[in-house]
Amino acid sequence: MSELAQGRDFSSYGAQMDASLASKLEDLWPWFIEGTVVDKGCGTGRLLQAIAHRFPATHLVGVDLSEEFLRQCAVLHRGADWIQADVAQAQLPPNSASMVLFSSVVHEIYTYSAYNRDRVRHALRSAASELRPGGRVWIRDGVSPGPGTWRMELLEPGLESIFERFASEFKHGEGAAWRRLSDGQIELSAHLANEFLCKKDYLRNWHIEVHEEFGTFSALEWPSVLAEAGLKPLAVQARHNPWILQNRYDGKVRLTSINGEHIPWPATNVVVVGEKQSTS
Repeated sequence: MSELAQGRDFSSYGAQMDASLASKLEDLWPWFIEGTVVDKGCGTGRLLQAIAHRFPATHLVGVDLSEEFLRQCAVLHRGADWIQADVAQAQLPPNSASMVLFSSVVHEIYTYSAYNRDRVRHALRSAASELRPGGRVWIRDGVSPGPGTWRMELLEPGLESIFERFASEFKHGEGAAWRRLSDGQIELSAHLANEFLCKKDYLRNWHIEVHEEFGTFSALEWPSVLAEAGLKPLAVQARHNPWILQNRYDGKVRLTSINGEHIPWPATNVVVVGEKQSTS
């Protein structure tokens, strides 16, 4: 199978990925190392194109399982190497890469491995094997807020029916446990509330997005995940995308604790950086 999910609208999915390209690059540049850069789950290839523009001497490698995305990549940029392969596996010789990037792909590795966190750990160990000493893994993805119970008031018309659909269909029918407090007000775990917030607007690819779990790990879990892969944690930075907060969260829902205290918006994504240490 050349696509993880069948029936994906590639134009809208690619547009969603590229809409955050500027913020991804802002998060990447402080940690960037020239040399050989591997983008695992390269998608449309726009991230590597931007790297090539700024660092033309860098050797670029894009890896994706999607035949359609790799076709688009080859047209976009002929100076990179494009590899159709499982991004959880190593594609480069040991100790050869300066950076391995996972941009919005860790949650897909997890989701399409039957929600198996060990598959993500395997992907990070594979990436670490490809890195030269001093090389870095850079991750930008969704993030779980961690444990807790929240109350969520659904303010936008029609949002309650979308939530009920989410609660029934999430993770191939595993669903989401919740409790109705009143019309438009529900109680559920912080993690599930965040999952709904992250995907409630992706209606065009809903049949795919509703099964993806965006918050594979919380920010507090990431340092130990990196260490288990043999990587020194350099950064775990929770981020709030202002556009998402303004256009998808504000005025659409309200979050409170079980005691009625206001809860700030959870992070929309996290930037995680790990470095391979010298063996000498």
